[in-house]
Amino acid sequence: MHERLKTIRRVVERSCAAQRYPAPGPALDDAALREFSSDVVAAYAADERLFDPPHRASWDLLLREAQRLVAALRPVLEIRFVPFEAYTGPDDLREDVLQNYRLEVSTLHCEHPLWSPAENCAFRVAHDILGHVLHPHAFSLVGEYLAFHEHMRRTDPGARQALFTEVCVYASIRYTVGEYPPTQRAIAFPAQLRSYERRFLT
Repeated sequence: MHERLKTIRRVVERSCAAQRYPAPGPALDDAALREFSSDVVAAYAADERLFDPPHRASWDLLLREAQRLVAALRPVLEIRFVPFEAYTGPDDLREDVLQNYRLEVSTLHCEHPLWSPAENCAFRVAHDILGHVLHPHAFSLVGEYLAFHEHMRRTDPGARQALFTEVCVYASIRYTVGEYPPTQRAIAFPAQLRSYERRFLT
């Protein structure tokens, strides 16, 4: 394993307690996930709230975890926030991290009802490190759901509703509608998370 990757893995292990979360089963493929995503997109479109007060604590916890990881990474990795999409996939992302000791995080689509742009970018750092650097899952619908699994295994169970929205709901929108919504909403979708787990987990 690349020495820089080992260093990052050690940082993650010290900063993010390991959690149990089932592996995806053989039913998780692009066609099935697109069918599932149509229900997710419909549920998102039907809920006009900007945020979900009963689940706010989930977003607060997810943010604290991300900020803790970012603080631990900064001594070993240059983290830049940039106004463009810096990478086309996990290969060039990992190359930048492992060869240049640098991670660039896009500030696009950063409007969020609970998080400032800097806080939103902190979450994106955590997502990229856990889901695309330590585990090089593709920038695709299936890849983002697989990255969600990696993040779930380093996330307090109290933050899981927020994590499902921040990764899976927005991936479903991006890869079925074709673009991210201009403004994010912090809404939990517990029925969709339960449905995903019943259908796709081993």
